[in-house]
Amino acid sequence: MRVCDTITAIGQTLALNQEEMNLAKTVALLHDIGRFTQYHTFRTFNDARSIDHAALGVEILNNLSVLDKLTAKERERVLQAVLYHNRRSLPDNERTDHLVYAKMIRDADKLDIFEMITTDDKSRQMVRSPEYNKSEKYSLVIVDDILNNTLARFEHIRTATDQMLFRLSWLYNIYYTYSFCCIRQKGYLEKMYRSLPDNEDMKQVRQHLNQYLECACPAGKEG
Repeated sequence: MRVCDTITAIGQTLALNQEEMNLAKTVALLHDIGRFTQYHTFRTFNDARSIDHAALGVEILNNLSVLDKLTAKERERVLQAVLYHNRRSLPDNERTDHLVYAKMIRDADKLDIFEMITTDDKSRQMVRSPEYNKSEKYSLVIVDDILNNTLARFEHIRTATDQMLFRLSWLYNIYYTYSFCCIRQKGYLEKMYRSLPDNEDMKQVRQHLNQYLECACPAGKEG
């Protein structure tokens, strides 16, 4: 429901009409439907150690009647957005206007994760990934990716610090001004920095990401 609220806010900035907004909300409500079967079967939310929960979600939706009242085009948009919401990048061979719902859900989902990993409300916190230890060690390749404005790769994650750096690199995978300004207004980056080691590498990461965010949402614009 939080993702639904966020995608609605993004949709308002894009001046979506009511039918388009309803479709965006549908995507938000269903994008993680594969998570339930994934966890029930594999006891993990880690796609690399189990199954692609987005592809599983599409399979589940195709076997249900929940989308039957949509037109063929609307159904295609929903299934496409669910399938693409967790991809490293969107396909280059799709028309831009065909990917608007995928872009919206990708932003809304990331904002929700940022909230869950930074909130002090224990009832809303994301469960820590048990496969990554709490060591302050980190992969220099992830640091290099961030300093080169590149989305880090999931397969390079070895520790909890790597995972946090990986999530920080999502900044390069944000599409909408609203999302950038929300990140700035909520102070997500600063809160995430608190879990990083205090050294020169991390100082460079912080400075670089802060500069990137400043360009995407200049001070004062979020208000």
